[in-house]
Amino acid sequence: MRTIIVCIFLIFVSIVSSVGQVPNVLSYQGRLTDGQGVPVPDGPKSVTFRIFDHPTEGTLFWQETNTVNTNNGYFAVVLGNITPINPGVVPFDRAYWMETQIGSDPPLAPRVQFTAAPYAFRAIVAEDAAKLGGKTASEYIDTSSTPQTKSGNLTIGGGLQIAGYLRGTFPEPAYDSGWQTVTQNFAKVLTHNLGGNPDDYVVDMWFKNASNGSINHKYYGGESYYEYDTRAVWRWGGMWYDLTSTTITVFRMANATDAALIRVRIWVIKH
Repeated sequence: MRTIIVCIFLIFVSIVSSVGQVPNVLSYQGRLTDGQGVPVPDGPKSVTFRIFDHPTEGTLFWQETNTVNTNNGYFAVVLGNITPINPGVVPFDRAYWMETQIGSDPPLAPRVQFTAAPYAFRAIVAEDAAKLGGKTASEYIDTSSTPQTKSGNLTIGGGLQIAGYLRGTFPEPAYDSGWQTVTQNFAKVLTHNLGGNPDDYVVDMWFKNASNGSINHKYYGGESYYEYDTRAVWRWGGMWYDLTSTTITVFRMANATDAALIRVRIWVIKH
């Protein structure tokens, strides 16, 4: 009975730079002996090679039958010239074993596990950025002009320049006071503690009518109205002032029924 004593080494003799240009091949060397360890007679032998993902069972990923010539039992063969071993067939993303069968004899045992070298085939896949930092290519934003849709949050540490237009949800403010109750003809100090230079702040203020809940901007900045018949002075709306790096003051005019609640939001411009 013929057995394979040892896989002397497994190395690549060719790794292509572009998928599909040249078949991916590897060099396989070993020695055939009979049951007593005597080398088989010199000459050609039909040998089938198979790649599995398990030492005894598993899935068959690739196979190829070659004619090898033995010399004192030793043989060398380049695998992949008949059936290319490319990442689409054997991705080399896990442990793999080579099974050898001489002619019509039962497959030899045990299968030989691949060492590190064949896993270099996996590097070819990097041309398509299949994995980068554990993420697939679809999880990255590319620089092409092709429209892209991404979900989740995007954090940018530096600046962001947009040559076209930006649409969608408006950026959240750095500070949001929520709806604040302000007494008529009184001021209220709101603390934001944003720091930095207030010159870089963008401030937005809204009013809400407490009775019907309508949101409005009526008389933004405050407005006074003098009624000649009754000689009454009506003061409407509200305003903000005294903006510092820590606080902002809001004021509700004396007759401002539509500004019973005031909400302030602040964005910070980063340079």
